[in-house]
Amino acid sequence: MSVEHHELAVHADPAAPVSFRRKVYRLLFEAPDSPPAEKVIDRIIVSLIILSVCAIGVEHVDALHEKYHMELAAFDRFSVYFFTLEYILRLYCIPESEEFQKFKFKRLKYAVTPMALIDFCVIVPFYLTFLIEIDLRFLRLLRLLRIFKLVRFIVPVVHHFIEINHGRTMKQKIYSILNEDDYSGELHHLVDTVLVFVIALSVTAVVLESVQPIHEMLAFEFHIFDMISVGIFSTEYVLRIYSITENPEYKERLSGRFRYATTINAVIDLAAILPFYLTFFFTMDLRFLRVMRLLRILKLTRHSTAMQTLIEVVMDEMPVLQAALFISLLVSLFASSAIYILEHEAQPDKFNSIPEAMYWAIITLTSVGYGDYYPVTPLGQFFASCAAIIGVVLVALPTGMLASGFSDKIRRQKEELHKMADKAAEDGVITPQEHKQLERVAHRMGIAGHIEQEIEQDALKRHAYLTQLGVADAEGIKPALFPLLAPIEGFTFEEKTQLLGILAASLSKDASFVQHVASQFVKKNEPEH
Repeated sequence: MSVEHHELAVHADPAAPVSFRRKVYRLLFEAPDSPPAEKVIDRIIVSLIILSVCAIGVEHVDALHEKYHMELAAFDRFSVYFFTLEYILRLYCIPESEEFQKFKFKRLKYAVTPMALIDFCVIVPFYLTFLIEIDLRFLRLLRLLRIFKLVRFIVPVVHHFIEINHGRTMKQKIYSILNEDDYSGELHHLVDTVLVFVIALSVTAVVLESVQPIHEMLAFEFHIFDMISVGIFSTEYVLRIYSITENPEYKERLSGRFRYATTINAVIDLAAILPFYLTFFFTMDLRFLRVMRLLRILKLTRHSTAMQTLIEVVMDEMPVLQAALFISLLVSLFASSAIYILEHEAQPDKFNSIPEAMYWAIITLTSVGYGDYYPVTPLGQFFASCAAIIGVVLVALPTGMLASGFSDKIRRQKEELHKMADKAAEDGVITPQEHKQLERVAHRMGIAGHIEQEIEQDALKRHAYLTQLGVADAEGIKPALFPLLAPIEGFTFEEKTQLLGILAASLSKDASFVQHVASQFVKKNEPEH
Protein backbone atom coordinates (compact mmCIF):
# COMPACT_ATOMS: atom_id res chain seq x y z
CA MET A 1 0.00 0.00 0.00
CA SER A 2 2.96 2.33 -0.48
CA VAL A 3 2.25 5.80 -1.76
CA GLU A 4 5.06 5.69 -4.30
CA HIS A 5 3.96 2.58 -6.17
CA HIS A 6 0.54 2.85 -7.80
CA GLU A 7 1.70 2.06 -11.31
CA LEU A 8 0.73 -0.32 -14.06
CA ALA A 9 2.19 -3.79 -14.12
CA VAL A 10 5.52 -4.08 -15.83
CA HIS A 11 4.67 -7.40 -17.43
CA ALA A 12 1.74 -6.51 -19.61
CA ASP A 13 1.61 -9.93 -21.18
CA PRO A 14 -0.08 -12.30 -18.68
CA ALA A 15 1.41 -15.30 -20.47
CA ALA A 16 4.97 -14.05 -20.02
CA PRO A 17 7.02 -15.80 -17.29
CA VAL A 18 7.20 -13.89 -14.01
CA SER A 19 10.68 -13.47 -12.58
CA PHE A 20 11.49 -14.05 -8.92
CA ARG A 21 12.22 -10.34 -8.46
CA ARG A 22 8.81 -9.47 -9.90
CA LYS A 23 7.13 -11.93 -7.54
CA VAL A 24 8.87 -10.34 -4.57
CA TYR A 25 7.87 -6.89 -5.81
CA ARG A 26 4.20 -7.88 -6.06
CA LEU A 27 4.29 -9.16 -2.46
CA LEU A 28 5.91 -6.04 -0.96
CA PHE A 29 4.36 -3.27 -3.07
CA GLU A 30 0.79 -2.74 -4.13
CA ALA A 31 0.50 -3.34 -7.88
CA PRO A 32 -2.38 -4.18 -10.24
CA ASP A 33 -1.16 -7.79 -10.41
CA SER A 34 -0.41 -8.20 -6.69
CA PRO A 35 -1.78 -11.45 -5.21
CA PRO A 36 -3.99 -11.54 -2.10
CA ALA A 37 -0.88 -12.49 -0.11
CA GLU A 38 0.27 -8.87 -0.44
CA LYS A 39 -2.53 -7.76 1.89
CA VAL A 40 -1.59 -10.51 4.35
CA ILE A 41 2.05 -9.40 4.39
CA ASP A 42 0.92 -5.81 4.94
CA ARG A 43 -1.07 -6.89 7.99
CA ILE A 44 1.88 -8.88 9.35
CA ILE A 45 4.19 -5.87 9.00
CA VAL A 46 1.68 -3.52 10.65
CA SER A 47 1.11 -5.95 13.53
CA LEU A 48 4.85 -6.37 14.09
CA ILE A 49 5.36 -2.60 14.09
CA ILE A 50 2.67 -2.12 16.72
CA LEU A 51 3.92 -5.00 18.87
CA SER A 52 7.48 -3.71 18.59
CA VAL A 53 6.47 -0.24 19.78
CA CYS A 54 4.46 -1.77 22.63
CA ALA A 55 7.50 -3.83 23.64
CA ILE A 56 9.58 -0.67 23.80
CA GLY A 57 6.94 0.85 26.06
CA VAL A 58 7.07 -2.20 28.34
CA GLU A 59 10.86 -1.85 28.56
CA HIS A 60 10.27 1.59 30.04
CA VAL A 61 8.78 -0.04 33.16
CA ASP A 62 11.82 -1.12 35.18
CA ALA A 63 9.99 -3.88 37.04
CA LEU A 64 8.80 -5.49 33.82
CA HIS A 65 12.13 -4.92 32.11
CA GLU A 66 14.03 -6.69 34.91
CA LYS A 67 11.65 -9.64 34.86
CA TYR A 68 11.28 -10.10 31.09
CA HIS A 69 14.45 -8.51 29.70
CA MET A 70 15.53 -11.76 28.01
CA GLU A 71 12.19 -12.19 26.22
CA LEU A 72 12.04 -8.51 25.26
CA ALA A 73 15.58 -8.62 23.90
CA ALA A 74 14.80 -11.75 21.85
CA PHE A 75 11.67 -10.15 20.40
CA ASP A 76 13.62 -6.98 19.59
CA ARG A 77 16.24 -8.97 17.68
CA PHE A 78 13.54 -10.86 15.80
CA SER A 79 11.76 -7.65 14.79
CA VAL A 80 15.02 -6.01 13.67
CA TYR A 81 15.94 -9.05 11.56
CA PHE A 82 12.47 -9.03 10.02
CA PHE A 83 12.61 -5.30 9.21
CA THR A 84 16.15 -5.73 7.86
CA LEU A 85 15.00 -8.49 5.52
CA GLU A 86 12.07 -6.33 4.43
CA TYR A 87 14.40 -3.38 3.71
CA ILE A 88 16.83 -5.52 1.69
CA LEU A 89 14.03 -7.12 -0.33
CA ARG A 90 12.49 -3.72 -1.11
CA LEU A 91 15.88 -2.49 -2.39
CA TYR A 92 16.30 -5.71 -4.37
CA CYS A 93 13.00 -5.58 -6.23
CA ILE A 94 12.52 -1.81 -6.65
CA PRO A 95 13.79 -1.86 -10.30
CA GLU A 96 10.46 -3.53 -11.12
CA SER A 97 8.67 -0.26 -10.34
CA GLU A 98 7.81 1.89 -13.34
CA GLU A 99 8.30 4.99 -11.21
CA PHE A 100 12.05 4.28 -10.97
CA GLN A 101 12.56 2.99 -14.52
CA LYS A 102 13.75 6.39 -15.72
CA PHE A 103 16.63 6.55 -13.22
CA LYS A 104 20.03 5.03 -13.86
CA PHE A 105 20.68 4.17 -10.22
CA LYS A 106 17.22 2.93 -9.30
CA ARG A 107 18.05 1.44 -5.92
CA LEU A 108 20.01 4.52 -4.84
CA LYS A 109 17.14 6.78 -5.86
CA TYR A 110 14.71 4.66 -3.86
CA ALA A 111 17.06 4.55 -0.86
CA VAL A 112 16.78 8.34 -0.40
CA THR A 113 12.98 8.42 -0.55
CA PRO A 114 11.22 9.22 2.76
CA MET A 115 9.81 5.72 3.14
CA ALA A 116 13.16 4.02 2.55
CA LEU A 117 14.93 6.40 4.94
CA ILE A 118 12.41 5.54 7.65
CA ASP A 119 12.98 1.83 7.03
CA PHE A 120 16.73 2.40 7.31
CA CYS A 121 16.49 4.45 10.52
CA VAL A 122 14.38 1.71 12.08
CA ILE A 123 17.12 -0.91 11.86
CA VAL A 124 20.35 1.10 12.06
CA PRO A 125 20.28 1.73 15.87
CA PHE A 126 20.47 -2.01 16.53
CA TYR A 127 23.57 -2.48 14.37
CA LEU A 128 25.23 0.64 15.73
CA THR A 129 25.41 -1.01 19.14
CA PHE A 130 28.01 -3.42 17.70
CA LEU A 131 30.25 -0.51 16.66
CA ILE A 132 29.79 2.20 19.28
CA GLU A 133 28.36 2.48 22.77
CA ILE A 134 24.93 4.12 22.79
CA ASP A 135 23.06 5.35 25.82
CA LEU A 136 20.14 3.03 26.52
CA ARG A 137 17.59 5.85 26.76
CA PHE A 138 18.75 7.32 23.45
CA LEU A 139 18.61 3.85 21.88
CA ARG A 140 15.00 3.41 23.02
CA LEU A 141 14.14 6.79 21.53
CA LEU A 142 15.67 5.81 18.19
CA ARG A 143 13.83 2.49 18.19
CA LEU A 144 10.55 4.37 18.62
CA LEU A 145 11.09 5.54 15.04
CA ARG A 146 9.53 2.21 14.07
CA ILE A 147 6.11 3.72 14.53
CA PHE A 148 6.80 5.95 11.51
CA LYS A 149 6.85 2.83 9.34
CA LEU A 150 3.06 2.98 9.58
CA VAL A 151 3.22 6.05 7.35
CA ARG A 152 3.68 3.72 4.36
CA PHE A 153 0.19 2.31 5.00
CA ILE A 154 -1.56 5.46 6.24
CA VAL A 155 -0.50 8.06 3.66
CA PRO A 156 -2.10 6.35 0.61
CA VAL A 157 -5.36 5.97 2.52
CA VAL A 158 -5.36 9.65 3.48
CA HIS A 159 -4.49 10.73 -0.08
CA HIS A 160 -7.35 8.67 -1.49
CA PHE A 161 -9.76 10.16 1.05
CA ILE A 162 -8.67 13.69 0.10
CA GLU A 163 -9.19 12.92 -3.59
CA ILE A 164 -12.72 11.56 -3.28
CA ASN A 165 -13.72 14.36 -0.86
CA HIS A 166 -12.45 17.25 -2.95
CA GLY A 167 -14.79 20.25 -2.65
CA ARG A 168 -16.70 18.94 0.38
CA THR A 169 -16.98 20.81 3.68
CA MET A 170 -15.02 19.91 6.79
CA LYS A 171 -18.17 18.72 8.55
CA GLN A 172 -18.99 16.41 5.64
CA LYS A 173 -15.48 14.98 5.73
CA ILE A 174 -15.64 14.37 9.48
CA TYR A 175 -18.98 12.62 9.07
CA SER A 176 -17.57 10.38 6.32
CA ILE A 177 -14.60 9.46 8.50
CA LEU A 178 -16.77 8.47 11.47
CA ASN A 179 -19.71 6.99 9.53
CA GLU A 180 -19.35 4.78 6.47
CA ASP A 181 -20.76 6.26 3.26
CA ASP A 182 -19.76 6.65 -0.40
CA TYR A 183 -17.00 9.13 0.55
CA SER A 184 -15.46 7.23 3.46
CA GLY A 185 -12.87 5.20 1.57
CA GLU A 186 -10.46 3.08 3.60
CA LEU A 187 -9.86 5.92 6.08
CA HIS A 188 -13.11 5.11 7.89
CA HIS A 189 -12.00 1.49 8.41
CA LEU A 190 -8.57 2.69 9.58
CA VAL A 191 -10.12 5.05 12.15
CA ASP A 192 -12.50 2.28 13.24
CA THR A 193 -9.57 -0.08 13.75
CA VAL A 194 -7.70 2.50 15.86
CA LEU A 195 -10.79 3.16 18.00
CA VAL A 196 -11.35 -0.56 18.57
CA PHE A 197 -7.69 -0.96 19.51
CA VAL A 198 -7.89 1.93 22.03
CA ILE A 199 -11.13 0.55 23.48
CA ALA A 200 -9.57 -2.89 23.94
CA LEU A 201 -6.44 -1.43 25.58
CA SER A 202 -8.54 0.82 27.81
CA VAL A 203 -10.70 -2.04 29.05
CA THR A 204 -7.60 -4.20 29.58
CA ALA A 205 -6.00 -1.41 31.61
CA VAL A 206 -9.12 -1.09 33.80
CA VAL A 207 -9.09 -4.84 34.45
CA LEU A 208 -5.37 -4.91 35.27
CA GLU A 209 -5.77 -1.96 37.63
CA SER A 210 -7.88 -4.18 39.87
CA VAL A 211 -4.78 -6.34 40.50
CA GLN A 212 -3.13 -4.53 43.40
CA PRO A 213 0.55 -5.42 42.62
CA ILE A 214 0.16 -4.34 39.00
CA HIS A 215 -1.67 -1.16 40.02
CA GLU A 216 1.08 -0.20 42.45
CA MET A 217 3.76 -0.82 39.84
CA LEU A 218 2.05 0.98 36.93
CA ALA A 219 -0.20 3.50 38.66
CA PHE A 220 1.33 6.50 36.86
CA GLU A 221 1.25 4.78 33.44
CA PHE A 222 -2.38 3.74 33.96
CA HIS A 223 -3.32 7.32 34.82
CA ILE A 224 -1.58 8.76 31.75
CA PHE A 225 -3.13 6.18 29.43
CA ASP A 226 -6.56 6.79 30.97
CA MET A 227 -6.28 10.51 30.22
CA ILE A 228 -5.18 9.79 26.65
CA SER A 229 -8.03 7.33 26.04
CA VAL A 230 -10.60 9.71 27.54
CA GLY A 231 -9.23 12.46 25.32
CA ILE A 232 -9.67 10.24 22.24
CA PHE A 233 -13.18 9.14 23.21
CA SER A 234 -14.19 12.71 24.10
CA THR A 235 -12.96 14.00 20.74
CA GLU A 236 -14.85 11.22 18.98
CA TYR A 237 -18.06 12.02 20.88
CA VAL A 238 -17.87 15.77 20.16
CA LEU A 239 -17.12 15.20 16.46
CA ARG A 240 -20.01 12.74 16.13
CA ILE A 241 -22.42 15.26 17.70
CA TYR A 242 -21.01 18.04 15.49
CA SER A 243 -21.19 16.16 12.19
CA ILE A 244 -24.38 14.15 12.71
CA THR A 245 -26.46 16.82 10.94
CA GLU A 246 -25.02 15.46 7.68
CA ASN A 247 -27.24 12.43 8.26
CA PRO A 248 -30.67 13.19 6.71
CA GLU A 249 -32.31 11.55 9.71
CA TYR A 250 -30.76 14.15 12.06
CA LYS A 251 -30.43 17.14 9.74
CA GLU A 252 -32.00 19.65 12.17
CA ARG A 253 -29.32 21.77 13.77
CA LEU A 254 -30.44 21.46 17.41
CA SER A 255 -33.25 18.92 17.61
CA GLY A 256 -31.35 16.55 15.29
CA ARG A 257 -28.27 16.59 17.52
CA PHE A 258 -30.41 16.15 20.63
CA ARG A 259 -32.26 13.17 19.11
CA TYR A 260 -28.94 11.58 18.15
CA ALA A 261 -27.54 12.20 21.65
CA THR A 262 -30.39 10.10 23.07
CA THR A 263 -29.70 7.08 20.82
CA ILE A 264 -28.17 3.95 22.34
CA ASN A 265 -24.78 4.39 20.70
CA ALA A 266 -24.48 8.04 21.73
CA VAL A 267 -25.50 7.27 25.31
CA ILE A 268 -22.83 4.53 25.45
CA ASP A 269 -20.23 6.95 24.09
CA LEU A 270 -21.16 9.46 26.81
CA ALA A 271 -21.11 6.81 29.53
CA ALA A 272 -17.56 5.83 28.47
CA ILE A 273 -16.16 9.31 29.27
CA LEU A 274 -18.54 10.61 31.93
CA PRO A 275 -16.91 8.87 34.97
CA PHE A 276 -13.61 10.65 34.27
CA TYR A 277 -15.19 14.11 34.28
CA LEU A 278 -17.39 13.35 37.30
CA THR A 279 -14.25 13.03 39.44
CA PHE A 280 -13.73 16.80 39.04
CA PHE A 281 -17.05 17.52 40.73
CA PHE A 282 -17.66 14.58 43.06
CA THR A 283 -15.55 12.38 45.31
CA MET A 284 -16.09 8.88 43.97
CA ASP A 285 -15.14 5.48 45.31
CA LEU A 286 -12.27 4.10 43.27
CA ARG A 287 -13.86 0.67 42.88
CA PHE A 288 -17.09 2.22 41.60
CA LEU A 289 -15.11 4.39 39.20
CA ARG A 290 -13.31 1.35 37.77
CA VAL A 291 -16.61 -0.45 37.20
CA MET A 292 -18.06 2.65 35.50
CA ARG A 293 -15.02 2.86 33.23
CA LEU A 294 -15.66 -0.73 32.15
CA LEU A 295 -18.69 0.65 30.30
CA ARG A 296 -16.20 1.52 27.56
CA ILE A 297 -16.43 -2.07 26.40
CA LEU A 298 -19.98 -1.28 25.26
CA LYS A 299 -18.46 1.04 22.66
CA LEU A 300 -17.47 -2.08 20.77
CA THR A 301 -21.15 -2.57 19.87
CA ARG A 302 -20.79 0.29 17.39
CA HIS A 303 -17.96 -1.51 15.61
CA SER A 304 -19.45 -5.02 15.78
CA THR A 305 -21.89 -5.96 13.02
CA ALA A 306 -23.08 -8.95 15.07
CA MET A 307 -23.92 -6.74 18.05
CA GLN A 308 -25.63 -4.19 15.81
CA THR A 309 -27.73 -6.95 14.28
CA LEU A 310 -28.60 -8.32 17.71
CA ILE A 311 -29.70 -4.87 18.92
CA GLU A 312 -31.86 -4.44 15.81
CA VAL A 313 -33.43 -7.88 16.39
CA VAL A 314 -34.16 -7.03 20.04
CA MET A 315 -35.78 -3.75 19.01
CA ASP A 316 -37.83 -5.48 16.29
CA GLU A 317 -38.97 -8.20 18.69
CA MET A 318 -39.49 -5.84 21.62
CA PRO A 319 -43.34 -6.13 21.74
CA VAL A 320 -43.13 -9.93 21.88
CA LEU A 321 -40.26 -9.86 24.37
CA GLN A 322 -42.21 -7.47 26.58
CA ALA A 323 -45.13 -9.89 26.57
CA ALA A 324 -42.79 -12.78 27.48
CA LEU A 325 -41.23 -10.68 30.25
CA PHE A 326 -44.67 -9.80 31.62
CA ILE A 327 -45.63 -13.48 31.69
CA SER A 328 -42.34 -14.31 33.45
CA LEU A 329 -43.02 -11.68 36.11
CA LEU A 330 -46.53 -13.02 36.69
CA VAL A 331 -45.23 -16.59 37.03
CA SER A 332 -42.43 -15.42 39.36
CA LEU A 333 -44.90 -13.58 41.54
CA PHE A 334 -47.22 -16.59 41.67
CA ALA A 335 -44.33 -18.98 42.44
CA SER A 336 -42.97 -16.77 45.22
CA SER A 337 -46.42 -16.40 46.77
CA ALA A 338 -47.08 -20.14 46.61
CA ILE A 339 -43.71 -21.15 48.06
CA TYR A 340 -44.15 -18.59 50.84
CA ILE A 341 -47.45 -20.20 51.82
CA LEU A 342 -46.04 -23.72 51.63
CA GLU A 343 -42.66 -23.13 53.33
CA HIS A 344 -43.12 -20.18 55.67
CA GLU A 345 -43.95 -22.26 58.74
CA ALA A 346 -41.20 -24.83 58.09
CA GLN A 347 -38.48 -22.25 57.26
CA PRO A 348 -39.46 -18.83 58.60
CA ASP A 349 -35.86 -17.62 58.44
CA LYS A 350 -35.59 -18.24 54.68
CA PHE A 351 -39.14 -17.72 53.45
CA ASN A 352 -40.01 -14.86 55.76
CA SER A 353 -41.97 -12.85 53.17
CA ILE A 354 -43.07 -12.92 49.55
CA PRO A 355 -40.31 -10.46 48.45
CA GLU A 356 -37.68 -12.74 50.02
CA ALA A 357 -39.30 -15.76 48.36
CA MET A 358 -39.06 -13.90 45.02
CA TYR A 359 -35.32 -14.59 45.05
CA TRP A 360 -35.95 -18.35 45.26
CA ALA A 361 -38.60 -18.15 42.52
CA ILE A 362 -36.32 -16.37 40.03
CA ILE A 363 -33.35 -18.65 40.73
CA THR A 364 -35.53 -21.74 40.33
CA LEU A 365 -37.46 -20.58 37.24
CA THR A 366 -34.21 -19.68 35.44
CA SER A 367 -32.90 -23.19 36.28
CA VAL A 368 -29.85 -21.76 38.09
CA GLY A 369 -30.59 -23.33 41.48
CA TYR A 370 -27.83 -22.18 43.83
CA GLY A 371 -29.12 -24.47 46.60
CA ASP A 372 -28.98 -21.87 49.39
CA TYR A 373 -32.80 -21.75 49.48
CA TYR A 374 -34.78 -24.94 48.92
CA PRO A 375 -38.15 -26.36 50.12
CA VAL A 376 -38.24 -29.12 52.73
CA THR A 377 -41.96 -29.90 52.90
CA PRO A 378 -43.47 -32.47 50.50
CA LEU A 379 -45.87 -29.95 48.97
CA GLY A 380 -43.09 -27.38 48.66
CA GLN A 381 -40.82 -29.87 46.92
CA PHE A 382 -43.61 -30.91 44.55
CA PHE A 383 -44.34 -27.29 43.72
CA ALA A 384 -40.62 -26.59 43.22
CA SER A 385 -40.43 -29.45 40.70
CA CYS A 386 -43.38 -28.02 38.76
CA ALA A 387 -41.84 -24.53 38.89
CA ALA A 388 -38.53 -25.85 37.52
CA ILE A 389 -40.33 -27.45 34.55
CA ILE A 390 -42.29 -24.25 33.87
CA GLY A 391 -39.03 -22.30 34.13
CA VAL A 392 -37.50 -24.24 31.25
CA VAL A 393 -40.40 -23.11 29.06
CA LEU A 394 -40.12 -19.51 30.24
CA VAL A 395 -36.39 -19.38 29.47
CA ALA A 396 -36.83 -21.06 26.09
CA LEU A 397 -39.59 -18.64 25.04
CA PRO A 398 -37.55 -15.42 24.66
CA THR A 399 -34.49 -17.43 23.56
CA GLY A 400 -36.47 -18.97 20.70
CA MET A 401 -37.89 -15.58 19.76
CA LEU A 402 -34.45 -13.99 19.57
CA ALA A 403 -33.00 -16.93 17.62
CA SER A 404 -35.89 -16.82 15.16
CA GLY A 405 -35.65 -13.05 14.84
CA PHE A 406 -31.88 -13.22 14.36
CA SER A 407 -32.25 -15.84 11.61
CA ASP A 408 -35.02 -13.85 9.93
CA LYS A 409 -32.93 -10.67 10.10
CA ILE A 410 -29.98 -12.36 8.39
CA ARG A 411 -32.31 -13.79 5.73
CA ARG A 412 -33.78 -10.35 5.01
CA GLN A 413 -30.30 -8.83 4.85
CA LYS A 414 -29.23 -11.43 2.28
CA GLU A 415 -32.40 -10.79 0.28
CA GLU A 416 -31.62 -7.08 0.31
CA LEU A 417 -28.08 -7.78 -0.87
CA HIS A 418 -29.49 -10.07 -3.59
CA LYS A 419 -31.71 -7.23 -4.84
CA MET A 420 -28.79 -4.80 -4.86
CA ALA A 421 -26.65 -7.30 -6.76
CA ASP A 422 -29.46 -7.89 -9.29
CA LYS A 423 -29.75 -4.14 -9.85
CA ALA A 424 -25.98 -3.82 -10.26
CA ALA A 425 -25.98 -6.70 -12.80
CA GLU A 426 -28.78 -5.22 -14.95
CA ASP A 427 -26.24 -4.09 -17.55
CA GLY A 428 -24.55 -7.50 -17.56
CA VAL A 429 -21.48 -6.44 -15.60
CA ILE A 430 -20.71 -5.41 -12.01
CA THR A 431 -18.27 -2.51 -12.10
CA PRO A 432 -15.50 -2.06 -9.50
CA GLN A 433 -17.50 0.81 -7.97
CA GLU A 434 -20.61 -1.38 -7.69
CA HIS A 435 -18.47 -4.19 -6.27
CA LYS A 436 -17.07 -1.84 -3.61
CA GLN A 437 -20.60 -0.70 -2.75
CA LEU A 438 -21.80 -4.30 -2.39
CA GLU A 439 -18.75 -5.15 -0.28
CA ARG A 440 -19.44 -2.19 1.99
CA VAL A 441 -23.09 -3.16 2.44
CA ALA A 442 -22.15 -6.80 3.07
CA HIS A 443 -19.58 -5.74 5.67
CA ARG A 444 -22.15 -3.55 7.42
CA MET A 445 -24.62 -6.46 7.46
CA GLY A 446 -22.00 -8.89 8.75
CA ILE A 447 -22.12 -11.05 5.61
CA ALA A 448 -18.87 -12.87 4.81
CA GLY A 449 -16.88 -11.76 1.78
CA HIS A 450 -17.08 -15.11 -0.03
CA ILE A 451 -20.88 -15.14 0.36
CA GLU A 452 -21.06 -11.63 -1.09
CA GLN A 453 -18.98 -12.78 -4.08
CA GLU A 454 -21.29 -15.77 -4.58
CA ILE A 455 -24.29 -13.42 -4.56
CA GLU A 456 -22.61 -11.29 -7.24
CA GLN A 457 -21.92 -14.34 -9.40
CA ASP A 458 -25.52 -15.56 -8.99
CA ALA A 459 -26.82 -12.14 -10.04
CA LEU A 460 -24.68 -12.20 -13.20
CA LYS A 461 -25.85 -15.74 -14.02
CA ARG A 462 -29.51 -14.75 -13.56
CA HIS A 463 -29.03 -11.75 -15.81
CA ALA A 464 -27.40 -13.91 -18.50
CA TYR A 465 -30.23 -16.47 -18.36
CA LEU A 466 -32.96 -13.83 -18.45
CA THR A 467 -31.23 -12.26 -21.43
CA GLN A 468 -31.43 -15.62 -23.25
CA LEU A 469 -35.16 -15.73 -22.52
CA GLY A 470 -35.54 -12.19 -23.84
CA VAL A 471 -36.91 -10.72 -20.61
CA ALA A 472 -35.59 -7.98 -18.34
CA ASP A 473 -36.29 -9.47 -14.91
CA ALA A 474 -37.72 -12.46 -13.08
CA GLU A 475 -41.28 -11.17 -13.38
CA GLY A 476 -40.84 -10.97 -17.13
CA ILE A 477 -40.42 -14.72 -17.33
CA LYS A 478 -44.18 -15.16 -16.89
CA PRO A 479 -45.24 -13.84 -20.31
CA ALA A 480 -42.10 -15.37 -21.81
CA LEU A 481 -43.01 -18.90 -20.70
CA PHE A 482 -46.80 -18.60 -20.78
CA PRO A 483 -47.11 -19.82 -24.41
CA LEU A 484 -45.38 -23.06 -23.38
CA LEU A 485 -48.31 -23.89 -21.12
CA ALA A 486 -51.03 -22.96 -23.58
CA PRO A 487 -51.55 -26.48 -25.08
CA ILE A 488 -51.71 -28.23 -21.70
CA GLU A 489 -55.23 -29.50 -21.18
CA GLY A 490 -56.85 -29.41 -17.78
CA PHE A 491 -54.99 -26.26 -16.63
CA THR A 492 -57.07 -23.17 -15.97
CA PHE A 493 -55.71 -19.72 -16.68
CA GLU A 494 -55.25 -19.10 -12.94
CA GLU A 495 -53.40 -22.42 -12.49
CA LYS A 496 -51.06 -21.63 -15.36
CA THR A 497 -50.40 -18.19 -13.93
CA GLN A 498 -49.68 -19.70 -10.51
CA LEU A 499 -47.27 -22.26 -11.99
CA LEU A 500 -45.44 -19.54 -13.89
CA GLY A 501 -45.21 -17.53 -10.69
CA ILE A 502 -43.51 -20.50 -9.01
CA LEU A 503 -41.07 -20.75 -11.93
CA ALA A 504 -40.30 -17.04 -11.76
CA ALA A 505 -39.71 -17.20 -8.00
CA SER A 506 -37.45 -20.23 -8.32
CA LEU A 507 -35.34 -18.34 -10.84
CA SER A 508 -33.90 -16.26 -8.01
CA LYS A 509 -32.49 -19.44 -6.45
CA ASP A 510 -31.75 -21.86 -9.28
CA ALA A 511 -31.89 -20.75 -12.91
CA SER A 512 -30.99 -24.25 -14.17
CA PHE A 513 -34.15 -25.63 -12.51
CA VAL A 514 -36.35 -23.18 -14.42
CA GLN A 515 -34.57 -24.03 -17.66
CA HIS A 516 -35.09 -27.75 -16.99
CA VAL A 517 -38.82 -27.32 -16.24
CA ALA A 518 -39.33 -25.13 -19.28
CA SER A 519 -37.63 -27.70 -21.55
CA GLN A 520 -39.86 -30.43 -20.10
CA PHE A 521 -42.93 -28.37 -20.97
CA VAL A 522 -41.65 -28.00 -24.53
CA LYS A 523 -40.93 -31.74 -24.94
CA LYS A 524 -44.30 -32.69 -23.44
CA ASN A 525 -46.22 -30.50 -25.84
CA GLU A 526 -44.21 -30.99 -29.06
CA PRO A 527 -46.70 -33.53 -30.55
CA GLU A 528 -49.58 -31.12 -29.99
CA HIS A 529 -47.73 -28.38 -31.87
